[in-house]
Amino acid sequence: MSGALKACHFWRERLTQSLEAADEELACRIPDGFSNNIKWNAGHILVNFYEKTGTLADRAVDLPADYQKAFSKGTSPEHWADLDVPELTRIIALLKEQAEWLDQQSEQIFTAKLEKSFRGMDTGEELVQFLTAHDCLHLGVINSIKNASNVKNVWG
Repeated sequence: MSGALKACHFWRERLTQSLEAADEELACRIPDGFSNNIKWNAGHILVNFYEKTGTLADRAVDLPADYQKAFSKGTSPEHWADLDVPELTRIIALLKEQAEWLDQQSEQIFTAKLEKSFRGMDTGEELVQFLTAHDCLHLGVINSIKNASNVKNVWG
């Protein structure tokens, strides 16, 4: 297993541990000073990862259209009224499945050359390293939302 894949798995496990320590009510709360909630951050990680890697894989994954509308960059829980937004437990399960999917597709993804350079990255492996950092960024926001909500143990 490559170092990039090991790092991705380590941080994805930490992410799911943090999410599993939240209930649906906490996951939907937007504390003062935040523009999104825990559920949005988790769904955004899920959607963004497939958006960026799906074309590099032998087996693409199709998420429901409402996931794109709910969790893509620039979206907000304020616009979820007419969308079928999954429960946090479903997003957690999909994030775990995504890690398994990456295992199955890693050779194809890691050796792929990107059609167009993305922020200076040219290979699928570099892209996965970037997406791991993206997971970490949103994990930090998730734990900050928990702290702002007076949750003392963010890991459960």
